[in-house]
Amino acid sequence: IVNSLPHDFSTEGDYTMGFEASDDVSGWSTQNYNDDGGIWTLQGTTSPRTGSNAAIYNYSPTNAADDWMFTPCLSLESGEDYIIDFNYPVSSATFPESFDFHLNTGADNASVSSTLLSLSNITNTTYAQFLDTITAASTGSFYFAWEATSTANEFNLIIDDFSVSKLAALDAG
Repeated sequence: IVNSLPHDFSTEGDYTMGFEASDDVSGWSTQNYNDDGGIWTLQGTTSPRTGSNAAIYNYSPTNAADDWMFTPCLSLESGEDYIIDFNYPVSSATFPESFDFHLNTGADNASVSSTLLSLSNITNTTYAQFLDTITAASTGSFYFAWEATSTANEFNLIIDDFSVSKLAALDAG
């Protein structure tokens, strides 16, 4: 069973994940849609930004990437703003990586609601930050997803320090 109860920002506050050994990754899921050796590892030890672990997409030497990593289910409210933050590098500038970052209605590749970021030819070996604010178009359960889209025989793509925060409404006074 994946993500049986959505994270509720009203009662649980911000959602954060550092992929540390002590972090609960039980609501996270991965899919290797082309059944090759390229997979996401949720608590890998290659070049974390903070702590000792990060999520890592490990390449396939023969197949282009078609590998997805999904957050736990998050309950978003229509019209509310959410700040999305994560950091990413690659292991080698000689082997560029590519990925798309999506908002999904389910933890599968057929449930993309919108693509929030699409990056190709990523060569930064130091962490770059993705920081954006989205407005939920509807109320419901959603998942954020990273889709590794690299060509065959590249190297590692790393994600660390993911967070989603509900933007507080300004007081009207």
